[in-house]
Amino acid sequence: MTKWMNVLDIQDIWKESLDGDISMQELAKEIAEKLSMLDISNEDYDFEKQNLVDEFINLSEDEEMKVADFDYVMEYLYDWGDTHLDDKVFGGKKLCWIKTF
Repeated sequence: MTKWMNVLDIQDIWKESLDGDISMQELAKEIAEKLSMLDISNEDYDFEKQNLVDEFINLSEDEEMKVADFDYVMEYLYDWGDTHLDDKVFGGKKLCWIKTF
């Protein structure tokens, strides 16, 4: 079983977005804020985290953002979170669980 070293809990804002209560731009802004508060104790992963924060901020400021643009950055976030922190192929330690549901 995978041991997640961090959790980015965005399920509340994810649901608001799915329900149409907030825009994709607002969702991107909220994800950037929550991600920026996540304490990653590794310089390399923290640098990558800051790149993701910047990407979400850029999306939040883009009035013409397309769903594909948002999905691309979310895929980047999922890939970052899925980073293996040990040599185990299955299970082992991974960087961050992205909790959407």
